[in-house]
Amino acid sequence: MHTIHSTLTEKEKWYFDLHGFLILRDVIPKDEVAEMLKVLRHWLTIDEADIPSPLKRSRQEPCKTHIDHIQYGHQLFEGLAMNREIMRVVAGLTMNAPRLFHCNFTMMTKHDSPQHFHRDDSGFKFPPGFRNPHNDYQAAAGHIYCSHIATWVALVDVPPDTGFCLVPGSHKSPVPDTGGLARKTRAADIHHAADERRRCRNLLYELTPRCKPVDRREPAHEHLSTLSTECLFQRDRKGRLSA
Repeated sequence: MHTIHSTLTEKEKWYFDLHGFLILRDVIPKDEVAEMLKVLRHWLTIDEADIPSPLKRSRQEPCKTHIDHIQYGHQLFEGLAMNREIMRVVAGLTMNAPRLFHCNFTMMTKHDSPQHFHRDDSGFKFPPGFRNPHNDYQAAAGHIYCSHIATWVALVDVPPDTGFCLVPGSHKSPVPDTGGLARKTRAADIHHAADERRRCRNLLYELTPRCKPVDRREPAHEHLSTLSTECLFQRDRKGRLSA
């Protein structure tokens, strides 16, 4: 019989199975967050041709500015992708065999339009009625398994009434959003700079930028609704720990 030595606590397994996400507080030291912001703001302001390869800066209208492959651009982000506490939970969700699929930086501002409720996938679309093995979640015999995970690290405090809105438990449901879901779980309530959230990629969520005008007395970063890094992990099919 194959024995799985889980790196998750029983409370973490129970919470993720029930809700489809976990939140870890103060995962990244504040001084590292400050250094990351310096690097990222430089990459946001220089000409696109001057961004180090293979990084790529792009705009996803109408919602986001992305910088992809940041783990290759600076050792801070390489270290972030392999953070011990983050990897402890990622390994626990993938039966100790995670593989880094993608790593990027995302920025949203008060001028952006909301990104409504949706689910993510690996890019391969299955016909209706099929269970996507690349975006799967299972629980059995005291263990949980998620084949595609997003880890999201907040780099600034998320202003009220903005950021992520998650639908707890929707990682187990094939029911699509009807457009009438209320915002019950807000990232503004649960995310501060250096907090980290990981979720099943089959979880329904939305992103909402700030709606009210910015008070000029507020800190400069307060006009940002989301300034974050995200790493996507899949289970390595050969059972190896890799990145």
